[in-house]
Amino acid sequence: MSREAKTLSKERADNLRKQVYSSAPLDQYPKKKQLSIRFAAFLSYLLVYLIGCTMRWQMFRGNDRRGNIASDQPLIYVFWHNRILPATWFFRNLGIVVMTSQSYDGEIIARMIQLFGYGASRGSTTKGGSKSLREMASCLQAGFDVAFTIDGPKGPIYQAKPGAIQLAKLTGCPILPVCQTPMNYWELKSWDRFRIPKFFSRGLIAYAKPIYVSRDSDEQEVLAKQNELQSVLEWLHQESEEWIKTSGQVVERECPKF
Repeated sequence: MSREAKTLSKERADNLRKQVYSSAPLDQYPKKKQLSIRFAAFLSYLLVYLIGCTMRWQMFRGNDRRGNIASDQPLIYVFWHNRILPATWFFRNLGIVVMTSQSYDGEIIARMIQLFGYGASRGSTTKGGSKSLREMASCLQAGFDVAFTIDGPKGPIYQAKPGAIQLAKLTGCPILPVCQTPMNYWELKSWDRFRIPKFFSRGLIAYAKPIYVSRDSDEQEVLAKQNELQSVLEWLHQESEEWIKTSGQVVERECPKF
């Protein structure tokens, strides 16, 4: 599917664009919470901006921010939840649509990433996921790229959930596994051990080959693709951790065979 071969009408695509790239109303929250959401989103934006603009990046196995995937091919980015901050900066202003949770914290994240040029599809594997998955499929059909924090929103850490595989099967679009790793970072005591890059840190963007899921895949084939995605993401993580230990030397590990 190319960006020219859109399956949505122009009217539907325009409405979808407004929906995912605009801030959602906050009517369900009291006034104080509305203010705190806006304030927290702006502070988060400022933090990411100040850290991100001091970082230096090294890409591995990719020519640009789309890896090696052609610009006319909508794709599905997947990465670990604790790498949100460096990912937000590095992939900014590409118009990528990200699934965020329907929660107080999720709304803060949605508004923050929209300031960096992302779209937000509000749903998750725990709440509103089916609706959001259909919405993300529509985004791909309209020519937008999408992204998953694949072990979010609540973990377990480093365990890929099936949303990306389901979406790839539904749309025929490729999955691009990527690991964004800062060399120097603060680590929070959260379920995902969230990493905040330190100012002037170096960062590695490590890509894997895209994963394709046939639309007519049976249950066994889908499970095999899910296992492949899990293994590839673990491989990227191990490779990136070695990069930190060697102070910036990429030690290429052999990719899992499937």
